[in-house]
Amino acid sequence: MWKNKIEKIKAEKETYSEETNGGATDDQINIFKENVRVGLQIELPNEYLNTIKYINGLIELNQIWYENEEQKKYLFLGESNISWYVFDLQQKKYKELDNPSGQE
Repeated sequence: MWKNKIEKIKAEKETYSEETNGGATDDQINIFKENVRVGLQIELPNEYLNTIKYINGLIELNQIWYENEEQKKYLFLGESNISWYVFDLQQKKYKELDNPSGQE
């Protein structure tokens, strides 16, 4: 299901000549897991790791978004002009949030 949503995002971005990130390698994922564990004190869920094997999220963006206390319940996967794509750590599910309000 999530792959279908990502494919829709990719298709939308292509209409604007924009690209999406490719998947992460196993080495990149291991480095990323350690950076998140140390930098954000979070153990990444397997579902998230499977997602970044398909389309890579960035720790730097999570650190920026984590400046807002309310947003610490999410792992940010990416964004578009109007949405943030996140994994809700508490509810263990993927969500699309309005950018900039943060509402689901």
